[in-house]
Amino acid sequence: MIFRILFIALFTLTMVSCNKVNKKSESSFGKAPDVTIAYECWSENKAFATFAKHLLEEHGFVVKTMLVEDAYKAVLKGKADIFLDRWEPDDFYPESADTLLPLGKIYKKTFVGLVAPNYMDLNSIDEIEKNKEKLQDKIYAVNPDSESFTGLNVAYRRYDLTLKIEEVTEKELINLFHEKYKNKEPFCIAGWFPHPMLDLKKLKVLKDPHLAFYQKFNPIKYCSLSWARKHHKLVSVFKKLSFTESQFNVLIEKVEENNLDIDKATVAWYKQLSPEYNKIFN
Repeated sequence: MIFRILFIALFTLTMVSCNKVNKKSESSFGKAPDVTIAYECWSENKAFATFAKHLLEEHGFVVKTMLVEDAYKAVLKGKADIFLDRWEPDDFYPESADTLLPLGKIYKKTFVGLVAPNYMDLNSIDEIEKNKEKLQDKIYAVNPDSESFTGLNVAYRRYDLTLKIEEVTEKELINLFHEKYKNKEPFCIAGWFPHPMLDLKKLKVLKDPHLAFYQKFNPIKYCSLSWARKHHKLVSVFKKLSFTESQFNVLIEKVEENNLDIDKATVAWYKQLSPEYNKIFN
């Protein structure tokens, strides 16, 4: 009898402890996300992911955004559910078709190339060398050794360029662009578009007669195939989620209105565009 009483007491104590642990776990970690969106350190990556997060949360979904070094691989390895901005020279060529599902483009007019301010008398890459002194012997680039900028080295060979490639961070590039544009100083950037802080209305894309560097890309949305099978509604929403040039230009305007604060600008961008994007849930 004493043994039975001790057993019941021990069982009850264990259940109470488990309940406390479960409650603690639930309060510590919250509800499991319906979708985890991976993004990389580039500002447009973050803007797209943040916009999607606000949109889905407004409709009751639990969303987690996750900054990673390689978002495509994060989805490929099952660490995240979706990546909205995989730049590819061709349409829909996933490394693992049995693991990933392409969901279309997030944006249409995407490219990498050399750009200069619209007030400069510089229109083609083959004119850069004679403007070397004006450009202070520099072409600015973020991570020039990355896969997206391999064409920059090709351009140097084909156009016999001798200017120094000045490597800068994205933040430094943004500050440089706005400061030099404000003072009407000459400069040349290895740029990519769309970019929330590089206003293409203030820049011109240099012609590339030798087809060395300028390249159009397709920014493809990819999700985990296993996740897609369980979340048909969200897959449908992400397939419809994309931005036009005019819609993206609203973000550029918000960035300037918010003193280059991309986080505040993205919230303002979402608030202005959310009425039309709520329709993609129908």
